[in-house]
Amino acid sequence: MTPNDLLNRRVAQIRTELCGNDNTEFARRLGKSRQHVSALCNGKTNVGKQTLELLLAAFPNVSREWLYFGDGSMLTSVPASTSTPAQLYADIADTYTHLAQLYSRLAVCVSKSE
Repeated sequence: MTPNDLLNRRVAQIRTELCGNDNTEFARRLGKSRQHVSALCNGKTNVGKQTLELLLAAFPNVSREWLYFGDGSMLTSVPASTSTPAQLYADIADTYTHLAQLYSRLAVCVSKSE
């Protein structure tokens, strides 16, 4: 199974779990046609970076790492914060570093699939 096939499966899983498998609702939330989202979910159309970003914007509780790489769980959880401003700043810096690493991994995946 190719990386694109796996991405298509994760897109279909979002549609199923967060839109009740309803192409009309899924398409509305993404600003795409029903035909387009159906083709994405059925693997007839590859998932591009723009679609990935649309998905993350439309479904902010979906984990970026899960969507891009299948790592972790589909949904994120936001714990209550009791952190100090200095700790929050350190957490943001760590998150930025982690995202840079994820984008590097994504670049490797994309270059291998091209």
